[in-house]
Amino acid sequence: MYFKRIILSALLLFSGLLLCQAQGLTKEKIEATKVAMITKKMGLSAKEAQSFWPLYNEFLDKKEVLRQANIKAKKKDLNTLSDKEIETLIEEDFTYKQKDLDLQKEYNRKYKAILPVKKIALLSQAEEEFKIWLVEQMKKQNK
Repeated sequence: MYFKRIILSALLLFSGLLLCQAQGLTKEKIEATKVAMITKKMGLSAKEAQSFWPLYNEFLDKKEVLRQANIKAKKKDLNTLSDKEIETLIEEDFTYKQKDLDLQKEYNRKYKAILPVKKIALLSQAEEEFKIWLVEQMKKQNK
């Protein structure tokens, strides 16, 4: 079982990396690589991955809705706003950050229902490693 998991993870990672290198970065290739990297780093079994990925994608969708609302608020020209309006924007930013934190806590609880705590802790490391990889890939494309 453990050997199968290692082979599956390696194949996913390798195929994702090959796709990105051979054909340039596309959204689909980036997502495939992200899935492979996170699955490998967390050491997810096939059963765990089947439970984890729909939940994680749900989390990302909710996080994106929050982020989009926050972006709209930040696009306002501060030079045209009163101090009171600016103060409201600052409070809205705090509210956004709190909602984001609450969302992370909510999904951490959900992850605990399906994964060992160690694997949950590895998620943030895997996400960070993926971001670094993505920045490197983008730099390579811009050369």
